Amino acid sequence: MSVNCIRLFYCSLMMFPISMFAPQARAEIIDTYPDFHELSSHEQEGKTYKVTTEIQATPGHAIFAIHGGNIEPGTGELAKEMLSHGKIQLYLFEALDTKDPLRLHLTSTHFDDPRALEIAAKNQHCLSLHGYEDHTSKMSVCVGGGDSSLLKKFMESTPPKSVELVACTGKLAGSAKKNIVNRCSSEGVQLELSTELRNKILKDDKFKKIIADWAMQIFTP
Repeated sequence: MSVNCIRLFYCSLMMFPISMFAPQARAEIIDTYPDFHELSSHEQEGKTYKVTTEIQATPGHAIFAIHGGNIEPGTGELAKEMLSHGKIQLYLFEALDTKDPLRLHLTSTHFDDPRALEIAAKNQHCLSLHGYEDHTSKMSVCVGGGDSSLLKKFMESTPPKSVELVACTGKLAGSAKKNIVNRCSSEGVQLELSTELRNKILKDDKFKKIIADWAMQIFTP
């Protein structure tokens, strides 16, 4: 029995459609800017990036997509679909630049836009959407984050057809205290979406809704 299996309590979940192999993070991105203040000082909001906040519910549940737009395509689109459930608050950062969008990437532990921090502070449960680079044809959701109870609910759920659940480890674990999703009243859950899954989300609105419905049924039952 592996150490990761013991720590994450996944050994007892073998009857569920969960992959035994956690995905590996893509080559680590070296952020151009150390924090949001520096990013916003050198970039033009509305031109190279866009921030969307939606406060359409009493504080309780919030969704973050801090690498939307051209950084991790598909994550922002899924976040907007989740917003249609009408039970959440939303923070969405989208890179509009098409030539060098990765310069607008801020690591989750350094993402400190005051608007994002305010939403985190006002909500108990938070969920963040990310994308990881995967050159296979698998449609996978890698589940991580600091909220072990909510994480377990996701891992024990039955995902949509053709989608597999994977336990995040290493750099994708999302368990750092400074990760924006763990700055809510309770620590949060981070969903890392594979390349193939995000491509499907971008191409198929029906599939996008299926993924959003599945996640929201667990996040806001």
